[in-house]
Amino acid sequence: MVARDDIGQALAEVSQLAARLTDEATDADACEVLTRAAVVLQGKAAFITVVKDEEEVETHRTVLACDPSWLLQYEGQGAFADDPWLEHARHSSEPRLFFDIPARTERQRAVVTLARQFGFAAGLVVPIHAPQGVARLAALY
Repeated sequence: MVARDDIGQALAEVSQLAARLTDEATDADACEVLTRAAVVLQGKAAFITVVKDEEEVETHRTVLACDPSWLLQYEGQGAFADDPWLEHARHSSEPRLFFDIPARTERQRAVVTLARQFGFAAGLVVPIHAPQGVARLAALY
């Protein structure tokens, strides 16, 4: 992960990349942008989760540029509801480093532990909000 002192310039570059993710962007476009952003941040992999709040249901779609086993375990544990990084992305538009977002509950700490087991030792959460109740979370490590 890029040094904390250099994060400002890296965030600017990642923001420019994220701007390419319009409503017309395909999963392949998202994966390409994430992979490039991970390189800018000197990371290993990335993922993006799209959350859509509809009247009675919340849907999630995730594009991976990382080990897919992580997502299988994440989904198997129902972690969407307890993810501290996803919670941050839902309620803020500010990019934040993983370790600047607290895991307040036991379930949130379990989500963080699972992420660490798959190499998410450091990372960056980039919230991207769109109209119609759609929020995107890009996480890079």
